[in-house]
Amino acid sequence: MVSVWILSLHNLHCPECDTRLIERAGRFDVPGRPRPVLVGEVGTLCCRGGHPLPSRHELYAHREQRGHARTATVREVAPPTSTDVQLVAAGAPLADA
Repeated sequence: MVSVWILSLHNLHCPECDTRLIERAGRFDVPGRPRPVLVGEVGTLCCRGGHPLPSRHELYAHREQRGHARTATVREVAPPTSTDVQLVAAGAPLADA
């Protein structure tokens, strides 16, 4: 297993800045599957802008209120950095969010 950062498996967004959350996940190669399987690591959801997150229940409610789809394409992304926090604070969109 390899540990990677991915876009939120459940298409959850930050209530503060509405960017898609990222989380750490295990990437597993499974025989007979065309692509690796990604399994999110509990407790690793974070906002690239550094905003504190509410409970998971509130994140799901926010997704529904904003009309975001329950699922979306998931791909690997770079780990969060202090530069991400500065860009979000300045209102700049993140390239992979």
